[in-house]
Amino acid sequence: MILRGVAVAAQNVTYPMVVAHCFGSLHVARIYGVLMLALMWGGLTGSVLAGRVFDQVGSHRPALVLFALLNVASLGLLAFVRRETGVVQESRLARRASAGPTAPQ
Repeated sequence: MILRGVAVAAQNVTYPMVVAHCFGSLHVARIYGVLMLALMWGGLTGSVLAGRVFDQVGSHRPALVLFALLNVASLGLLAFVRRETGVVQESRLARRASAGPTAPQ
């Protein structure tokens, strides 16, 4: 039970940190909200899948092993997360440079 508490706490900290790292702090609320809506479908389908596995096999163990493997795979995929904020900032700078000099205000 303690391990579950640590995992949930880590999830609640990691998601916003990854979103802020990738997209900048300006868009965290909007992107995090969409991410949570997307995760809702995983929670709904995961419980249905676990129930079907239990009906077929008589145990939740295969479903839980699958869910654990998917969590480990998603942890590995975090290594490939890239920052998107630099791309946006570079494109803004390029637009400003192509617009030419502006009059001082």
